[in-house]
Amino acid sequence: MDTVIYAYPMVNVVSFTHIARNHIRYLKRYIRITEVDVDSFDISHWSDKHKMFVHPICYPFMRTEGDSELRATKFIDLAKKKRYTLVGFDVADSDLFSEFACRLMSSYDLVVFPSTFARNVYIRSCEYYGITPTNAIVLPHGISEEFSKPVSITDPYFRSLLDLKRNMGLTFVLFNLWHSAFRKGADLFVEAMRIVQAKYPNVVILLKTGDHEDIYTKKVKKLRHIHVKGMLPIDKYVQLFDVSDIVVLTSRGGGFEHNALEAIARGKPTIVPNAGCFLDYAKYAITVSVTDKKPKIFKDNPIHIGKGWEIDTTELARTIIDVVEHYNEYRDRFIEYAKIVRNEYSWSNIIDYFAYVLSRYKIVNVKASKPKILYAYHSSERHS
Repeated sequence: MDTVIYAYPMVNVVSFTHIARNHIRYLKRYIRITEVDVDSFDISHWSDKHKMFVHPICYPFMRTEGDSELRATKFIDLAKKKRYTLVGFDVADSDLFSEFACRLMSSYDLVVFPSTFARNVYIRSCEYYGITPTNAIVLPHGISEEFSKPVSITDPYFRSLLDLKRNMGLTFVLFNLWHSAFRKGADLFVEAMRIVQAKYPNVVILLKTGDHEDIYTKKVKKLRHIHVKGMLPIDKYVQLFDVSDIVVLTSRGGGFEHNALEAIARGKPTIVPNAGCFLDYAKYAITVSVTDKKPKIFKDNPIHIGKGWEIDTTELARTIIDVVEHYNEYRDRFIEYAKIVRNEYSWSNIIDYFAYVLSRYKIVNVKASKPKILYAYHSSERHS
C-alpha cells in the first residue's frame, strides 16, 4: 500500500481543514497517510521520492511575513530536486488567478478543484499569462454521513428554536456568514430580506456566524433575526439545517459553497445564484438570475484577483416569497433531491472516484475499479 504525506491546516482550523479530513478518512481505504500541518511543514529534512498532497496550494505561502513568491519557488525547486510527486487542492474565489498562483499551481503534477467553474478559471488564467497548465481535475466536496441520518433535534437550544417557530408561526431563513461577508453577498441578502420581511414579518433570519462581527453582520442584524454564533460540532450543525425552513446563498464568488449542498442534503429549499460554482449542482437548487454587474471580489488578494457576479435582489425577494407561499410543494421536491444528493455526493463515492483518477494518472498504485458514479472528468490532458 502506497504512502502519501497529506499537508493541510491542522492548527489553524478553517474550511480547508474539514474537507482535507474527509479526504483522509476515506482515502485510508486505499493508501497510508501521514498527516502534517500545511502551515509549518518543511521538506528540507525529509527523504526523497515522497508523494505529497498539499491542501491548499497557495495560502500557506501568504500566511507569514517575507517574500511569499521566493518561499514558494524554494519549496517547488526542492520538491523537484527530491523527486516528489505533488498533488495540490485549491479553490477559485473569483474569475481570475494571479500569475503567481498560476505558476505555483502549474508546478504540481495534478491540481484538484471542487467545481467546474474553479477548474476552468485555472485553465483560462494560465492561458492569459502564457503558462502551460498542469493536469487539473474536478473533485466536488462531499456530504458527510451525518447528513443522511433521520431528523432528530435534540440540542436544547435548537429545541427551543423549534418550539418558538411552532408557537409563533415563524419561517426560518438560514444565512451562513462565517467569513468573507462581501464575497458571501451579505448586503445583497439584506436588500432582498427587507422586501420579504415587509410583506411577511413572520419570516425570520437564522444568522450563522463565527465569533467575530463586521459591518455586514451588523446590517443583517438590523433585520428580524436570531443569531447563532460560534463553531458547532457536526451533529448540532446538522440540527441547524433541520430547524431551518429555507436556506439562501447570495455569494458573489466562491469555489464550491459547500453549505448549499449540505442544505439540499437535508431536504431544505435552497436558493442560489445561477452562476459560477453553483452551476454544477444547480439542478438540485432554486436558482436566481444574476445581474450584469461584475464586482471585484477582493480589494487586495495575492491569489484571487478577478471578478464575480451579483444575484438579482428583486428576483431573489420574489423567489423567497414564492417559497414561503408554496412551501409544501418546494419541501416535497427537496425531500426527493436530498435522496439523490446524499448518494451522488457522498464522501465515499467521491473518494472512490478520486482513487480511480489517481490510479489513472499513476500518482499512487491502488486497485481502484471504475466507480459507479463518475463526476466531470476534466483535465488539461484528457485521458481516454
